[in-house]
Amino acid sequence: MKQLTHRYLGLLVQVLLPLALIAQNYPIQVQVELEPPYPYTWLALTDFLPSVSVHMINAGAVVDAYPRVVMHNVDQNITLTTRDAALKQHCITIPEEDSDRDLAQFNSVFAGSNVISDEFFVGENISLATIQANEGIPEGFWQLCVQLFDCTTDEALSGPIPAGCARFIISNALPPQFISPCDAVARTTGGLLNLSWTFTPPSHDFEVLYRVRIALINLDDMTDMTGGANQAIQSSTTPEPTYAEEDIMENTLQLTIGDEITLIPGRTYAVRVQAYSPEGYLPVQNDGASEVCTFTYVPDGEEADGILRAVYPANGFHTLPLFSDHRQIRTLSQLHQLLVHHNGEWDARIGQLTYTC
Repeated sequence: MKQLTHRYLGLLVQVLLPLALIAQNYPIQVQVELEPPYPYTWLALTDFLPSVSVHMINAGAVVDAYPRVVMHNVDQNITLTTRDAALKQHCITIPEEDSDRDLAQFNSVFAGSNVISDEFFVGENISLATIQANEGIPEGFWQLCVQLFDCTTDEALSGPIPAGCARFIISNALPPQFISPCDAVARTTGGLLNLSWTFTPPSHDFEVLYRVRIALINLDDMTDMTGGANQAIQSSTTPEPTYAEEDIMENTLQLTIGDEITLIPGRTYAVRVQAYSPEGYLPVQNDGASEVCTFTYVPDGEEADGILRAVYPANGFHTLPLFSDHRQIRTLSQLHQLLVHHNGEWDARIGQLTYTC
């Protein structure tokens, strides 16, 4: 299990100590395993639940069983418990010794699109009837627990909370947001490229570091700036990143052109920053990754015309900045191809290509 923050170490000790005693009174031990990133909306939870892994150690005989699933927010005392009547309709056979299932294999209910509802769950200190799919899950320290019951006698086959529980933290913290350079012309000062971003860490006591990735956008292989920027950032080999670094402690970065990073004048680059924790999972939306920004590199003394458009633009017209010596478009044939491909218009007065997506 991923390490959690120091804030909860004492709580974990109190929770884990009774587990051995609880397990001795039941024939089956249940271990729940969760893999981050964890959901932060009810809709994401619906997609997350089917893949929850349940490992069972059966010291007794073969038995038919159904699960009771409990989600408990320790900080806000919110509890969601599955209705036994809904899950008992589909029992599965638990063999002797060890076996593994995911929740979707336990019951097809967990593979449905409306599982988080009054039909399948009972809520305590929360109204399931008012939950909207895209609403955020209440923040805090959560437990997701599975307890097994005999389908014939309804007797418990495994221990209740805290047995059979996995623990995770939900936070609605937003990922970092670039201040500069983002969707702009990046001019160097004294041969330095300056990057900065803002980030408000989760309310929990996490150690936060950053990783930054900068990649050249290949205009020949893209159909639009959005796809090209995302492809450049997400690809690990094609093209190789212009710059990739992690373990950055501050929310600013200063790179020396030609030494720490090589940039081509007039070319456009994609850039992204990701917040992460060396302790393990950091509960931030989008796995801590910012939106992809773009910038065009302009050395000192050079001039550029046009406006660099955003990576995720609204519908409408966009412009591609060109330079006085046309570094980005070297031939009339290349210019013609861009005009035809993007239904564009060329304004010779300002050296600007305007086109639609």
